[in-house]
Amino acid sequence: MSIDKKRFVASRRRAVRVHSKCRSQGVPRLSVFKSNRHIYLQLIDDKSGRTMLHFSTLIKSLRERFQSRLNADVIEQFSDFVKDNIPDKYKKMKVVFDKGAHSYCGNIALLANRLRECFDF
Repeated sequence: MSIDKKRFVASRRRAVRVHSKCRSQGVPRLSVFKSNRHIYLQLIDDKSGRTMLHFSTLIKSLRERFQSRLNADVIEQFSDFVKDNIPDKYKKMKVVFDKGAHSYCGNIALLANRLRECFDF
Protein backbone atom coordinates (compact mmCIF):
# COMPACT_ATOMS: atom_id res chain seq x y z
CA MET A 1 0.00 0.00 0.00
CA SER A 2 1.37 3.44 -0.89
CA ILE A 3 2.07 6.08 1.75
CA ASP A 4 -0.74 8.31 0.44
CA LYS A 5 -3.22 5.46 0.67
CA LYS A 6 -2.12 4.69 4.25
CA ARG A 7 -2.56 8.33 5.24
CA PHE A 8 -6.00 8.44 3.66
CA VAL A 9 -7.10 5.26 5.42
CA ALA A 10 -5.77 6.52 8.76
CA SER A 11 -7.58 9.83 8.26
CA ARG A 12 -10.89 8.10 7.53
CA ARG A 13 -10.47 5.88 10.61
CA ARG A 14 -9.90 8.93 12.82
CA ALA A 15 -12.94 10.68 11.33
CA VAL A 16 -15.20 7.66 11.84
CA ARG A 17 -14.00 7.27 15.44
CA VAL A 18 -14.64 10.95 16.24
CA HIS A 19 -18.02 11.00 14.48
CA SER A 20 -19.22 7.92 16.36
CA LYS A 21 -18.29 9.44 19.72
CA CYS A 22 -20.03 12.70 18.83
CA ARG A 23 -23.20 11.00 17.63
CA SER A 24 -23.56 8.87 20.74
CA GLN A 25 -24.01 11.89 23.04
CA GLY A 26 -27.52 12.67 21.78
CA VAL A 27 -27.05 16.39 21.21
CA PRO A 28 -26.51 18.23 17.92
CA ARG A 29 -22.94 18.25 16.69
CA LEU A 30 -20.99 21.18 15.31
CA SER A 31 -19.04 19.59 12.47
CA VAL A 32 -15.97 21.29 10.97
CA PHE A 33 -14.24 20.49 7.69
CA LYS A 34 -11.13 22.38 6.68
CA SER A 35 -9.34 22.47 3.36
CA ASN A 36 -6.28 24.54 2.51
CA ARG A 37 -8.37 27.49 1.33
CA HIS A 38 -11.81 27.15 2.92
CA ILE A 39 -13.55 26.10 6.10
CA TYR A 40 -17.02 24.60 6.39
CA LEU A 41 -19.17 24.54 9.53
CA GLN A 42 -22.40 22.59 10.00
CA LEU A 43 -24.76 22.16 12.93
CA ILE A 44 -26.21 18.66 12.45
CA ASP A 45 -29.03 16.97 14.34
CA ASP A 46 -28.37 13.23 14.05
CA LYS A 47 -31.72 12.25 15.56
CA SER A 48 -33.69 13.76 12.68
CA GLY A 49 -30.85 13.41 10.19
CA ARG A 50 -30.80 17.02 9.02
CA THR A 51 -28.50 20.00 8.94
CA MET A 52 -29.83 22.88 11.03
CA LEU A 53 -27.21 25.52 10.11
CA HIS A 54 -24.31 25.76 7.74
CA PHE A 55 -21.64 28.34 7.12
CA SER A 56 -18.57 28.32 4.93
CA THR A 57 -16.08 30.73 3.44
CA LEU A 58 -17.75 30.03 0.09
CA ILE A 59 -20.87 32.01 1.04
CA LYS A 60 -21.38 34.66 -1.61
CA SER A 61 -20.91 37.60 0.78
CA LEU A 62 -17.66 36.09 2.15
CA ARG A 63 -16.12 34.62 -0.99
CA GLU A 64 -14.27 37.78 -2.03
CA ARG A 65 -12.77 38.33 1.43
CA PHE A 66 -11.42 34.79 1.82
CA GLN A 67 -9.49 34.09 -1.36
CA SER A 68 -6.18 33.41 0.37
CA ARG A 69 -5.10 30.38 2.35
CA LEU A 70 -6.55 29.86 5.81
CA ASN A 71 -4.72 31.61 8.60
CA ALA A 72 -5.61 33.00 12.02
CA ASP A 73 -6.98 36.27 10.58
CA VAL A 74 -9.36 34.45 8.25
CA ILE A 75 -10.54 32.17 11.08
CA GLU A 76 -11.21 35.17 13.33
CA GLN A 77 -13.17 37.00 10.62
CA PHE A 78 -15.13 33.85 9.80
CA SER A 79 -15.98 33.15 13.44
CA ASP A 80 -17.11 36.78 13.88
CA PHE A 81 -19.36 36.39 10.83
CA VAL A 82 -20.83 33.17 12.26
CA LYS A 83 -21.43 34.80 15.66
CA ASP A 84 -23.20 37.76 14.05
CA ASN A 85 -25.40 35.70 11.73
CA ILE A 86 -26.44 32.81 13.95
CA PRO A 87 -30.17 32.80 14.79
CA ASP A 88 -31.12 33.43 18.41
CA LYS A 89 -32.71 30.01 18.86
CA TYR A 90 -29.32 28.34 18.32
CA LYS A 91 -27.31 30.60 20.63
CA LYS A 92 -26.12 28.91 23.83
CA MET A 93 -27.40 25.57 22.53
CA LYS A 94 -25.71 22.50 23.98
CA VAL A 95 -23.65 20.96 21.13
CA VAL A 96 -20.67 18.66 20.76
CA PHE A 97 -17.69 19.78 18.67
CA ASP A 98 -16.87 17.36 15.83
CA LYS A 99 -13.38 18.04 14.52
CA GLY A 100 -13.46 15.13 12.09
CA ALA A 101 -10.06 13.74 11.14
CA HIS A 102 -8.27 16.99 12.02
CA SER A 103 -6.15 17.38 15.12
CA TYR A 104 -7.36 19.82 17.75
CA CYS A 105 -4.67 22.45 17.26
CA GLY A 106 -4.02 25.51 15.15
CA ASN A 107 -6.97 26.81 13.16
CA ILE A 108 -9.41 24.16 14.44
CA ALA A 109 -8.67 25.01 18.09
CA LEU A 110 -8.87 28.75 17.35
CA LEU A 111 -12.27 28.34 15.70
CA ALA A 112 -13.57 26.16 18.55
CA ASN A 113 -12.42 28.62 21.21
CA ARG A 114 -14.02 31.55 19.41
CA LEU A 115 -17.31 29.69 18.90
CA ARG A 116 -17.57 28.76 22.59
CA GLU A 117 -19.09 32.21 23.09
CA CYS A 118 -22.07 31.20 20.92
CA PHE A 119 -22.48 27.52 21.72
CA ASP A 120 -22.18 25.47 24.88
CA PHE A 121 -19.62 22.69 24.29
